Amino acid sequence: MSNASHRGKYADYSFEVGNDIARDGWYEHREGGSVLKIHYRAFRVPSTRKFVIRHYAWATDSERAEAERMLLLLPRIYPTWEADGRARRRRHAEGHYYWTAPCGSFLDDPLIQLELEMMADQSTGAST
Repeated sequence: MSNASHRGKYADYSFEVGNDIARDGWYEHREGGSVLKIHYRAFRVPSTRKFVIRHYAWATDSERAEAERMLLLLPRIYPTWEADGRARRRRHAEGHYYWTAPCGSFLDDPLIQLELEMMADQSTGAST
């Protein structure tokens, strides 16, 4: 993906969609009663100068599309995430450092959404 529109600290970073994470994401309850469905992770990899997103296995097509739209916004978002502790610094087995943050979508009505997902899980489980 092109990075010509981004200037400043991350002007020379590229953008990539990595392989899916083979496990399901999770739900986080936030202040005010909202619920965030974690369906992808965002990474900043200084050693390769890349921003990468990786979807969790349960991500829907619309959630994947949303995450891929967010990919190009990461140069503007990541400094805040790093400063407030949302993005965490990790060390790769090969020795280099990277930053990672769980990301997702707020559910409009968490109870209805959860009920729909449970029904979908039961219907796919029954057909196998």
